[in-house]
Amino acid sequence: MKDILEDLDLNLDPHNDQEIKDKESVLAYFQLITENIRINNRVITRNSFVLVLCVAFYFLLLSNSINELSLFTARINDKNLLFNIISVVFAYLYLQNIARWYNNNDQIRIFEALSIKLFKLGFASGTTNQIRPFSMLFHSLDFQTENKTLHWLFRAPPMGAQIIILLFPIIFEIYSIYSIFSQEEKAIWSWISVAIVLLLMLITIIYSAKPGVRRAQK
Repeated sequence: MKDILEDLDLNLDPHNDQEIKDKESVLAYFQLITENIRINNRVITRNSFVLVLCVAFYFLLLSNSINELSLFTARINDKNLLFNIISVVFAYLYLQNIARWYNNNDQIRIFEALSIKLFKLGFASGTTNQIRPFSMLFHSLDFQTENKTLHWLFRAPPMGAQIIILLFPIIFEIYSIYSIFSQEEKAIWSWISVAIVLLLMLITIIYSAKPGVRRAQK
């Protein structure tokens, strides 16, 4: 390891990348980007499923349809504690989804640029869409047609769904905080969970609005 470190040029500018000139290195980087996008898509899909379960379980608790949760050998039957746990888990998973989604936006732009460079493909060609890692949201928004009216009609529902997907979790988090504060008896974990949810919400909002992070997919 010492020999390897001695061979590295540590005088390189840490803020500027060096140009990759050989095709093998570009292809290796392309493969890494592709795998990163796939991993992000898998995690976002898994998290989204858990988020839906959290909301469903929350309102089942609220309606007294269920009164406890069993996790492995542990059983929690304190509804107020369950409300707190769900709120924290939901806020964390939503933050993770937002971070991975914006990370994917950046990586897809690199993926498209490398596709053009490596395979001489058009930016919006059907071939590029075929090799791009599948994402339900992206591919539904990327409907292509020469008819402008049809193009708008097919894109409008997914775009509306995207807005709902982005806004509803924030509304749910605010509602969950309100519910915790509405409890007659607030245990110490209530204040802790509220603080955690507020912190996660703040990070999510700051991350989403950070210049240079939020980029729309083309």
